[in-house]
Amino acid sequence: MIELFSGSTTHKGTGLFTRHALAKDDILLEMQGPRLNFAELVVSPYYAVDHYFQIAADEYIGSSGGLDDLINHSCEPNCGIREKDGRFFLCAIRDLPAGTEISFDYSTVMNDGSYKMDCACGSPVCRRVVGDFRDLPEHLMIKYLGLGIVLPYIAKDFGHLNVPAPEVERELVPVRARKKKQTMRLQPAMV
Repeated sequence: MIELFSGSTTHKGTGLFTRHALAKDDILLEMQGPRLNFAELVVSPYYAVDHYFQIAADEYIGSSGGLDDLINHSCEPNCGIREKDGRFFLCAIRDLPAGTEISFDYSTVMNDGSYKMDCACGSPVCRRVVGDFRDLPEHLMIKYLGLGIVLPYIAKDFGHLNVPAPEVERELVPVRARKKKQTMRLQPAMV
């Protein structure tokens, strides 16, 4: 079972961390929260605190009140969001040692033309500003598309980049089930 815990970061407040080592493509958790259109989002408390992400042209997932609200942005992420049957999962994009802070690039889930946030990720490759996917340098677009961590509503608009098919397992299968070749059954994250 994947165990995650919240903890203090050196410069980003609270973050989410792994309790045990994880492998590339492991599912860490399912992203939860209410689904809102833009008009609903801008009058919600999620908008003011940046606890939301875009899943379609006019559809967003707001704060769940759970561990998924604690995932910080990084310009050098170790995870990404993947969609399967209308559900959204946080997956490792490389092997992660125990105690690693979990992060994903918020630009991979935003493309509404208005998203901007100052970045304080501390990465040596920090872009200083987080914006929409369309604002990323082309080499990052290609990298993220190749990893399969760009949501489908965004990826469809960037087919002209001629990115090879993502190098990810076609089925999202949690760690325990992968070894037994069972169908998807997600385990809740442990606090």
